[in-house]
Amino acid sequence: MGLTQAILVKLKGGCFPHPDLRKKEQYAKALCIKEGTDDWLTFCDLASISAGKIPADLLSDAALIGELPRFFRTARKVKI
Repeated sequence: MGLTQAILVKLKGGCFPHPDLRKKEQYAKALCIKEGTDDWLTFCDLASISAGKIPADLLSDAALIGELPRFFRTARKVKI
């Protein structure tokens, strides 16, 4: 698959930008992460976060998006 040990270590550590779907599937396979598992969801979430993006499946949930400002304030410890 052409992935060196150094690349795998960086992947596990979240040191790469968000890969496209094909690359993400290659990386997951190299890391023995099966699609649909909790590890797969964590891998995909970390890839999105490292790119500064909200995971796409969450963006499609209008109710959740409406709650994000409250979450951000809470995370920043800002009182209303």
